[in-house]
Amino acid sequence: MAQKKTNEATAVYLLNYNKYPSVFVTNYSLAKMYAESKQKAKAIKFAKSALQLANNETQKSMTESLIKELGGGDDENRYKLIQ
Repeated sequence: MAQKKTNEATAVYLLNYNKYPSVFVTNYSLAKMYAESKQKAKAIKFAKSALQLANNETQKSMTESLIKELGGGDDENRYKLIQ
């Protein structure tokens, strides 16, 4: 049952992204969802997109923190993801 709800939630997030791909909250929400489901590469991709769309320092700061938490913020951590 939990997997079905996760799949449904993912579908809703992706539907929202398809309608609003250039909105910060859409990208940030996908990044958080993928991070929580342990899909780091996808989470980093959407977090970096969200960072480009950040409208203020709060959004920028929380997105940078998420990227750092995921290990996508520097060369050393990017190398770890590739291995």
